[in-house]
This record gives sequence, C-alpha cells and structure tokens, in this order.
Amino acid sequence: MSAAYDTLVPGNNFRNCSGHSEFCFFCQFGPQTTNTKTDMASELRDIVRSMAGNHCEVSQIARRVLTVYEEDVRQTIVYETEDNDIIQAPEWSLASITRHILHSAEFSLFAGILDSCFQSILMNLQSGIFSDDNECDPERLEQFLKTAKTYTTYQSAMKRENGGSKRQRNA
Repeated sequence: MSAAYDTLVPGNNFRNCSGHSEFCFFCQFGPQTTNTKTDMASELRDIVRSMAGNHCEVSQIARRVLTVYEEDVRQTIVYETEDNDIIQAPEWSLASITRHILHSAEFSLFAGILDSCFQSILMNLQSGIFSDDNECDPERLEQFLKTAKTYTTYQSAMKRENGGSKRQRNA
C-alpha cells in the first residue's frame, strides 16, 4: 500500500504540486526568491487572496489567475527545469493553478470545497427522498439525515477552530 500523501515522488499523481511534473509558476517563483518574477507572483497571489476574501469560487479564481498570467506574465518567464532545459514562456495550466491554490499550504481554500461537496451531496439526496407519487424512500431519507448531521458537526467544529466566528466560504 502506498502513502496517501507523498511529496518525494514526482509524478505520483497526488493532489499536491510536488506530485506532478507540470510547471507551477507559484512554486517556481515563490516568496523565497528575489527578482521581478517574484513581484509578478506576488501580484497573482494577491489576486487569489482578494478573490477568496470576496468568496469567489475556486474555478473562477483559477481562471482569473490564468488570464493574468497569459496576458501579463507568461512572455517574460524563462524557466529552467531540473534537467537544465530552458523553457521560454512556460505554459501554466488551469489544472496546475487550481491544484496549487487548493492543495498548497499557502492558501486556505480547501475548506470551502468541503462545504460545496456537502451541499451538493445534500441537494442530490434531498431530490430523491420523495418519488413522483409522493412516496418517501426511507433509505434515502436516512442517508440525507446522516449527511446533514455530519455537515452540521463539521460546521460546528470549524466555528470552534476559528474562535467562534463564522468561517469564510471560499469555494
């Protein structure tokens, strides 16, 4: 059995950036480096934080970051791979951007995805509780109630973790 999370094996298809060989501008030009590329990365990071603060969906945030990268940043980038290959204007895919903003420790957007998952599951379960002839499906009702209870328990735990304040929804 392999590890559920492993940052040491490139190409392992885990959800983190280090598990993929795809280029990630945020990873390559992080806050620890000092150059104009870092300034550009900081501007893109500010877009993520601003949109997340406005409760935008992750997909909307990622599309905006991609648009700004393509229009204002990409043509200025020269990237050297681990194999010492030089890549001019590397492609930064929407999948890579989404992966980074969701699964890096840099942004706290994953909790919003959990909210969206719970809400989607609850809506799907709710729509099947009653048949067209208004008969109740007891198994579906039980699934709905258990999921609703789990969701409210999760929400309460998140409120406690955040000092009793209402948690921001960023998905």
